[in-house]
Amino acid sequence: MGTKRKSGIMPELLLDFSQSWSERLDLVKHIKDKEILQKALKETPEAEIRTAIVYETEDQDLLEQVAYHDDDPSVRKHAVSKLSGDNSEVLIYVIRNDPDPTVRTEAVTKLHPGHQMIYHEILMKETHSQVRRRAQHKIRLDLLKTDELTDLAIAAQEPLVRKGAVYQLEDQDSLKAVAIHGEDYKIIELAIDKIENETYLKEIAQQAEFAHGRYYAIYKITDQDFIADVFRHEDNIEVKKTCVEQIEEKNLLIKLFEEADIQFQTIIGEKINNIST
Repeated sequence: MGTKRKSGIMPELLLDFSQSWSERLDLVKHIKDKEILQKALKETPEAEIRTAIVYETEDQDLLEQVAYHDDDPSVRKHAVSKLSGDNSEVLIYVIRNDPDPTVRTEAVTKLHPGHQMIYHEILMKETHSQVRRRAQHKIRLDLLKTDELTDLAIAAQEPLVRKGAVYQLEDQDSLKAVAIHGEDYKIIELAIDKIENETYLKEIAQQAEFAHGRYYAIYKITDQDFIADVFRHEDNIEVKKTCVEQIEEKNLLIKLFEEADIQFQTIIGEKINNIST
């Protein structure tokens, strides 16, 4: 009788699997013995009972045990929801390693907002949109360093994050990097719009990995000889057409006409005629 509580409930009955799961479920709220609960969380096959234990306890050790090891994602999610937001080691582990996106999302929700680099990591690497969007709501772009913003502007998987990162960026070298390495044409345009240094614009016009970046930069460049040189070395038809559009010096256009193939002789010829009239 030494194992009984004042209510007459024997904690060990929770581990008596000869009883029905509903009978054992009724026992959960009466048992406070941590060792018994810990063992029940490891050995009980029914997820409903393990969930009930999680619901009844505030013990962080027990909740950590479930978050790390339970086989059922719904049980793990419930345990994570009851973890302290300061329990960063467990929450970050779950964010990086739990196979279920709903559990990872719950961990992002619980994580203390001071862990901005974890949100940055999620937005760069996380494969599930639900998890990324939860991190998107918690990240403070204004608190990030320039190189971190640059990473997000180029490679974050959420468009609004890329856009927000570019708006935060003022560093011209970083904006140039976004324009050269970015793949989202809207983000490339935003970055180029914020660049005033023509030397940087020329680098973008020659080096941007995405053709949209090259021809968008051409629109802001005033050096006619440079634009003509881009035309000569560029393979992309749209970029070459943009070069022709931006050249206003008739003699330079005539020279390009003489060098061009038949397709572009027609385009350049029309531009020369427009200038002449």
